[in-house]
Amino acid sequence: MFEILFDIKKDENLDSKLNVIKNDIKIKGFENSAIIHSLSPTAKTGGELGWIKTSSLSDKIKEEIKDLKIGEITKPIVIPGGFLLLKIQNKRITKKNLNIEKELKLAVRNKTNEQLNQFSIIYFNKIKKDILINEL
Repeated sequence: MFEILFDIKKDENLDSKLNVIKNDIKIKGFENSAIIHSLSPTAKTGGELGWIKTSSLSDKIKEEIKDLKIGEITKPIVIPGGFLLLKIQNKRITKKNLNIEKELKLAVRNKTNEQLNQFSIIYFNKIKKDILINEL
């Protein structure tokens, strides 16, 4: 799975920003567009998230990707700190014997990290708006 996390500035609107990103995706490909437009740390690797268990995804994201075919891109998903575009690169089904305790701890840790990342993006955006840099 690949991602592009973006936000819109005061003078932009979602449709125009989305059109620019989609146009870049058509011309340059999803991975290059992620490098250009994404605010996520995964931008360095073309937005690549790798394999993700559906159990670790939020209900909102599961709903958006459930009917996607390989290679398709989601509509913008509203998340705290911006908007998220996801691309399904491949799907696989695995069977495992689950350790409920271990899976629960992993889910809690993933959700905590997700929320902390969202809080840090929100805080960064708040500080970015409040900072005024004067050049000498």
